[in-house]
Amino acid sequence: MEKSQSTNGFTGLILSIAAMVAKNTRNIVQNAIETVRTKDVLKWCREMLGESVQAKRKKAFSDEKKTEQKWDQVVEAV
Repeated sequence: MEKSQSTNGFTGLILSIAAMVAKNTRNIVQNAIETVRTKDVLKWCREMLGESVQAKRKKAFSDEKKTEQKWDQVVEAV
């Protein structure tokens, strides 16, 4: 889940805090892996954490057309 989200504030990794401080056994971890589906975790993240500030900035400041500026356009503008 970490991917490139590790520098963007709270992510689904917040769920790992409980795993780090709880007393875990192999059976508990195996049961959790077999019981909890990834899509349920992702749904929880969307509902509980929402969109990160970084994602909002990216959306707000992204250029939808992503046009490439040609050298002759720069020369004509000057």
